[in-house]
Amino acid sequence: KLLIVFYILMTLTKPIIFLHTPRTGGSTFNSILEKIAFQNSLQYFRAGIAGYNEKFAFKYFEPNKTNNLYSAHFVFSEECKQADLITLVRDPVKMFISNIYAHFGTYTKTNLNNHNKKIIETKIRLNLNQTLSDVVQINKLFEYNFLVSNTLTKTFAGIPYDKFFYTANDYKLTQNDYNAAKKNLQYFKLIGDTDFFDLFVKKLILTYLFKLDNYQLLNSMKYNAKNIAEIIEKLHKECFYYNYFDILLMKEIKKNNNYII
Repeated sequence: KLLIVFYILMTLTKPIIFLHTPRTGGSTFNSILEKIAFQNSLQYFRAGIAGYNEKFAFKYFEPNKTNNLYSAHFVFSEECKQADLITLVRDPVKMFISNIYAHFGTYTKTNLNNHNKKIIETKIRLNLNQTLSDVVQINKLFEYNFLVSNTLTKTFAGIPYDKFFYTANDYKLTQNDYNAAKKNLQYFKLIGDTDFFDLFVKKLILTYLFKLDNYQLLNSMKYNAKNIAEIIEKLHKECFYYNYFDILLMKEIKKNNNYII
């Protein structure tokens, strides 16, 4: 055991940063990172900015950047180049719809996103219930640009965005932003896909010779799978164009040698 720990410490010459794009299986993966840290004599740190996915910076964590595991809802930054950078991605349309419903509770039941809610409610009162009647309301959200678009591309390009997804100030990406995201793919050591989650975890373990016991998949969101599938079918075209750069970037990610399938 001591020999394995020594080898891990010698192999892990840089910190590992997990950039967590919302609704990509990050809750489960963070629980795995925590177990890895405990079982391999490493340190695990999580941090973030309230209500905002800001550029990654070590100043938000402990000062020691050696042999540590870092995770948070951040976007790419120059400091990421100092680390072994890993992330998870997901089909952009499914991820987008998942964000709509996952953050609806925060929008309606808490005060965490009140500054956006007050503006949004001047145009639309939301009452989403995971049925096809939601399609009309979601189309209104598209019409007024009240949802964060292209979260995947913004994460890779290093463009901060509202964490709670319902926003009155969605930044619309440019071609230059997309090009920056595409260029930054080279800095990622491992890119996993939620559809191949177990393969991603196995690759991580093999890459660093981590010890890891069994783990459980976590799902913090309760949803009607049949209804959500029907809503995705109805809104697929609108989601596609609203997140056009994410669609393009996902195609590039799948060509990347560090994409795990």
